[in-house]
Amino acid sequence: TSTILSTDQIQQSQQWTNVQKIAFRFFFVYFVLYCFPFPLDAYEFTQPITKPFYDLLEWLIIQSGRLFFGIQVTLTNPFEKGWDNAANYVFMFSIFLLALVVAVLWSFADRRSRNYEKLKQFFLLYLRLYLAFWMLSYGFNKVYPLQRTPISVSRLELPYGMQDPSFILWHFLGYSKAFTMFTGIGEVIGGLLLLNRKTTTLGALILTGILSTVVMINFCYTISAKNFSSHFLLIAICLLWQDRKRL
Repeated sequence: TSTILSTDQIQQSQQWTNVQKIAFRFFFVYFVLYCFPFPLDAYEFTQPITKPFYDLLEWLIIQSGRLFFGIQVTLTNPFEKGWDNAANYVFMFSIFLLALVVAVLWSFADRRSRNYEKLKQFFLLYLRLYLAFWMLSYGFNKVYPLQRTPISVSRLELPYGMQDPSFILWHFLGYSKAFTMFTGIGEVIGGLLLLNRKTTTLGALILTGILSTVVMINFCYTISAKNFSSHFLLIAICLLWQDRKRL
């Protein structure tokens, strides 16, 4: 009698290449360090749990800034990843370096594993929930719309050439409530689709398109959320990458 293997069983028996295993180890460590302590930091009553982690993170950023860049990093309390400042650049460099070191040590310590299919499924679930949370958060801020900035009289009186590029963007968004809501609806739909494993690919497709535009806007109009939005886009691409063969 022949035994019919399920898709999960076939995946568990597959042999990953050394490049695939090393790449997974690096990206796993990097994104877990970047996203953590989500979802614990989403609630006020969990602050006693997350505070020791943030204290350690702040110490790491200060020491890394002093050791590798020779600068005194100024931190917000608590540390926020959403802004483009010296602390965030040092933070990304620190976790990149840590991910590189851990990936190398992990590769030496674990040479027998054929693959990391089970761990990958938990990793992708974590990324899905993280991206869905932020897309719903930013999306609903546009749908209602809380992120829309009305154009004030003082801004209208300021000569166009003297306006910062970010002000021009906020004026553009603030002019049309319908457009702001439209972009928010796209983020909400993409975020909701990520909550179901069967619709993850569609959600990742939608968000890859939306976030590509958001990232370009942030870079081109000097919005101070370039690093944060770029990580969102990378996560969407990672989720989409899993279905590259079917697509």
